[in-house]
Amino acid sequence: MKFYYVVNARMPNEKAHGIQIAKMCEAFIEAGVDVTLVVPKRGESVENMQSFYSLRRSVPSVRLWVPDFYTFGRFGFFTSSFFFMLQYTFFLLRKRLRGEDFLIYTIDMDTFSTALLPQLGTCVTEMHTPKEVTRVQKFFFARVRGVVATNTLTKTALVQAFALPTKRILVEPNGVDTNIFTSLLSKDEARRQLSLPLTGKIALYVGRFYQWKGLEILPPACEKLLEAGVECYVVGGTFEELAHLSGHKLPANLHCVGTRGVQEIPMWLAASDVALVLGTTQNKDSFRFTSPMKLFEYMAARIPIVASGTLALRDILTENEVLFYEPDNFTSLAEKIIESVANPKENAARIEHAYQKVQTYTWQKRAERILAFCLSLRENIVHGT
Repeated sequence: MKFYYVVNARMPNEKAHGIQIAKMCEAFIEAGVDVTLVVPKRGESVENMQSFYSLRRSVPSVRLWVPDFYTFGRFGFFTSSFFFMLQYTFFLLRKRLRGEDFLIYTIDMDTFSTALLPQLGTCVTEMHTPKEVTRVQKFFFARVRGVVATNTLTKTALVQAFALPTKRILVEPNGVDTNIFTSLLSKDEARRQLSLPLTGKIALYVGRFYQWKGLEILPPACEKLLEAGVECYVVGGTFEELAHLSGHKLPANLHCVGTRGVQEIPMWLAASDVALVLGTTQNKDSFRFTSPMKLFEYMAARIPIVASGTLALRDILTENEVLFYEPDNFTSLAEKIIESVANPKENAARIEHAYQKVQTYTWQKRAERILAFCLSLRENIVHGT
């Protein structure tokens, strides 16, 4: 089957959505799909996706020219996105006029750039959050053939907002490449290579510093960890960025190490005693709809997990796999971290449950299920259903 994976995004890029797109392209290719990634050609130099993301397969790509105004505010983003819409329309129309049979796969990078895709062929879209009911979104969802939602709450919201038939929606959370966690370093060796203390307990947070993630409780939680001798390392931003975002003075046991390459994250996980997944009730995406890839990485790395008890995370996890803390409660977060590092026997059981569960969430299995879903949609078209 031929897929054109159309995405209004700079590729490659260091953000989570870039990793997700690259890994899904790789998984589709390994599942036997003929995939071509269609993205705007940005002004910067183009790096090789395979080496950037350490992919096993090269991803064929088409980069369509657009004026690169994406970083010039809303008007600039709209202008560049509009040109991308025109370019992909001409590109896909030429393919159709030549008799090429294909399916269009896309992802919700913004609120409008995918609007014309269902007019150009059978289109399946991946939705990571619900959408507001606008004319553009009504037009899009009335014509799109299938939807892949990353959690059940997103599915429910889309069905209610756009009266979508449930049989045309597949729930598929994000995934993980378990292969990169099969040969982790020992804890001592990982700490030596990262120049970390060889003794003591380490709690790890990996992720970018976005307001909606609930990072503001991390500094006061770490203050409560001082007496327990737990050090907290944050991979994804700087000391100054976290201080500004949280509005708190950062305690001495909270260390920010900036951004790190994708290849280095397994080493940080190997060096740590517990990994953190934050979330807040103050943001609906964080509370209801997120499907964090780092969660699946933690599960694959066989590390104890302390996670926010949000609806989004409980959609995937149970107390059998993680310790939940009360969202937005820094005391609860600190208590669960201390409980985790103090109870290796209980951790072992949760780690094993999490590891077994994550085998369902590999990129490869996700791609296979989505491919089967897409094939069933095309079969329904043939039979007029």
